Amino acid sequence: MKKKNNTQKLKTYLSALSLLLLAAIELLYHLKIPFQRDDLWYATNLVTGAPVSGFADILQSQLWHYFNWGGRSITHTILQTVIWLGEPFAAVCNVAVTVLLAFVMSKTATSDRDQKVTSSDFISVFAGAFALIFAMISDLFLTLGWESGCVNYVYSTLWILTFLLVYLRSIQYPDAAPLKGCAFWMVPLGLITGWSNENMGPAAFCISALILLYRRRICRKPIPVWMYLGSATSLLGSILMIVAPGNFVRNQFTENQSFWRSVLVRLSSLLRGACDYLLPSVLIFLLLAIMNYLLLRKLPGLTELFLTGMAMLAFGALFLSPTFPSRTAFGIMILLQTVNLSLIVRSCKACGKMRPYFTVAYTALWIYDIFICLMSALWYGGIQ
Repeated sequence: MKKKNNTQKLKTYLSALSLLLLAAIELLYHLKIPFQRDDLWYATNLVTGAPVSGFADILQSQLWHYFNWGGRSITHTILQTVIWLGEPFAAVCNVAVTVLLAFVMSKTATSDRDQKVTSSDFISVFAGAFALIFAMISDLFLTLGWESGCVNYVYSTLWILTFLLVYLRSIQYPDAAPLKGCAFWMVPLGLITGWSNENMGPAAFCISALILLYRRRICRKPIPVWMYLGSATSLLGSILMIVAPGNFVRNQFTENQSFWRSVLVRLSSLLRGACDYLLPSVLIFLLLAIMNYLLLRKLPGLTELFLTGMAMLAFGALFLSPTFPSRTAFGIMILLQTVNLSLIVRSCKACGKMRPYFTVAYTALWIYDIFICLMSALWYGGIQ
């Protein structure tokens, strides 16, 4: 028993150490990459062209942006604020958001009632989530290193997944008391979730509505006010983002194509994006799902089903976009990796003998992450 406890402690210490080391290397990576490209534009008052000197400039810029270039007002307000506060602040903030995202991924992956883990095991899941973010990211620079990409996709994915976690908790523990002050803070959380980006925001609203329906029809539980508020504000945020006049102004700069040519181009873009950016995540998901069913006779849980459904909705919504940039795959990848984490936890709980195999896989991922982040930090300062 004593030997087992010592082994458990050693595993916990190594997991915590690997997480801290990878976070430190990520900080070095961000510090080595200066603001560039769109960052330099957002560092100015978009109306006057002068450098941002205060929050009033940011508000003026985003009002202009909403009517002249795009609808992501909340995300770009955060982006301009982070850039205004400087590169060192942005670097620290980026690392903090990435660590928080890994934490929320871990909480979500262990949110099913039969997925409870000890605090020691949770640290291992946490470290594994952090490693998966870097191992499966399709474009390290444009998604994480470039400040505009990081805030638009990494930051927004954090509050989207947090929003979903609160909803998933309501059906995993339908009799539990709501989180303190939920009816108040779900309003801004729902709004920034819907008003995030064009595929993930509306998909999050759809899943929240399905969870609301599940609680009512399957759990046979009343729907609390906060659930209505969260879904309603996420819908409102999605509408405000999509109908922004700036989107229509921006679309004037895209090439006009015939209807059928446009359909073919968008289908081709989706297929290429799926193969180039999401294939590893999908293959791991299929492998784990088949293994859970054939070897362990375990069916997917509610968390896995709802997150997979949202990933499919968010992916399908990209058909409405004329292009599929690599960074737009980040949120979908995080949803799939959260499902993969959940399947791994399910496998380990069902068959303890499988733990060493996942430990070896995690160690390989961690070494790979250290390599790509360290090499990028030392020899790659971003595309000027």
